[in-house]
Amino acid sequence: GDSITGTPTTAGTFAFAISATDTDKCSGNETYSITIAEGCPRINVGPASLPGATVKNAYKAVLTATGGLGPFKFAVVRGGMPPGLVLEGDAIVGIPAEIGSFSFDIVATDARGCDGLGRFNITVTEEPCPTISFKVGLPGGQVGVDYKGEFVAGGGTGPYKYAISGGS
Repeated sequence: GDSITGTPTTAGTFAFAISATDTDKCSGNETYSITIAEGCPRINVGPASLPGATVKNAYKAVLTATGGLGPFKFAVVRGGMPPGLVLEGDAIVGIPAEIGSFSFDIVATDARGCDGLGRFNITVTEEPCPTISFKVGLPGGQVGVDYKGEFVAGGGTGPYKYAISGGS
């Protein structure tokens, strides 16, 4: 037998006829049809980077996929997301429970089974301290007279501990 070989460059259905002739010059013909399917397109998984997170604060980042045929399914295939975060559909959601930098890969698979890979990192930091402010002003005093001036702090979580941090 003989064969047909090559690398298809176009999708579609292609019909052709083949003839065979033997040594006695007798011949036969046959018509064939080959269907060449579309190859998988390049699927890009985004966004280019994910926003950072703060420990103990709600987090949500939406993933995207382009280049294939939707809908897409997403799955973590390597590494691990920060503890407290999970992949729900096309979103990373939850409340991060641990400080650190976490790297992981997510694959997006389209409706035809074609897939693409995205590499991501989420850095989880401590929640910044709130600004603690004081009620402004203390009353004046007088030599030889008992004095009382009260400090009132706000903006954080009480009770507060007060200490002289400078001056005389």
